Amino acid sequence: MIIPNRLSALIRLAVADSIKIETTPGYELNMDRWHFPKFVDESVSYDAFGKEPVEACQVCMAGAVLSQSFGAKRYQNLNPESGSEDCNFGRAERNMCRAIDHVRRGGMDQAAMYFLGTAEDGVVGTLKDLKESDLEVLAAAQQVILAGFVHDLGRAEWSTYLDVANYLESEGL
Repeated sequence: MIIPNRLSALIRLAVADSIKIETTPGYELNMDRWHFPKFVDESVSYDAFGKEPVEACQVCMAGAVLSQSFGAKRYQNLNPESGSEDCNFGRAERNMCRAIDHVRRGGMDQAAMYFLGTAEDGVVGTLKDLKESDLEVLAAAQQVILAGFVHDLGRAEWSTYLDVANYLESEGL
């Protein structure tokens, strides 16, 4: 899987994969977990990761992308601090996950900085790497997400993110 080359495309991918997760047996959306297996036997220790039986894999928006687009397995415990050769989860992919998580919470400037770090070298960008007009677009997108944020869900409605993606695309992001 190749990481999308525009933030708007990454947002669409995260929404599409999250919607798929909602109807995929063995998965649960949980915005507090990246990609976390929940074992049938709660006494199972962390040493058992990588083994079945897993009741469900709890994932956030970024974890949904890891599962649906990058092929992470249900029993893998993944987060931006971990890596896995099984699903090609390197520095660029970790930055992608961080970018998606910042989008989810409405932190669009941080999302853009991490998105800049999804290039092959994986070096995280800075706000100096963005034009002032880009920063204004990101600030407007941030307001849309924050206005639509549903605290009980830990995210905005999917349509809010798609509206933001459409806006970012229209502005070249």
